[in-house]
Amino acid sequence: MDSENNFYKFTDDSKPIRILMVDDEPETLVIFSHYISRRANFKLEIELCENGKIALECYENKQFDLVISDINMPEINGITLAKIIRSKNNIPIIFFTAFDSFYLEGELESADLIIQKPGSAELLFNSVIELLEKYSLIQTKS
Repeated sequence: MDSENNFYKFTDDSKPIRILMVDDEPETLVIFSHYISRRANFKLEIELCENGKIALECYENKQFDLVISDINMPEINGITLAKIIRSKNNIPIIFFTAFDSFYLEGELESADLIIQKPGSAELLFNSVIELLEKYSLIQTKS
């Protein structure tokens, strides 16, 4: 998909798309969240959390439309976080991790997609768009 030339519209224009982004590497959070925010041409809020425990507390207090999470983190790892979130709500989840997807094959039920680090910001952005469309949170304008 060439998202550079596509424009998107909300299925609900009254609220922004809310993304929970979780990684224990602050520079990863800053770089990728900034890129996604800059590329999106729709209302967007990204909440940044440095581990699964903080992310779970944040998730329980706010409503999110999509989660992007690392796997190997202190406190609560990304797989456990995804399973807890999926037990409460079926929202799109992306694992953005240094783990090879071969080793995570059995964990795919916990997430919609696995992107291996150091994946590109453009790949992550396109994956976010794809999942937001799949879950009918945005639509491509014709």
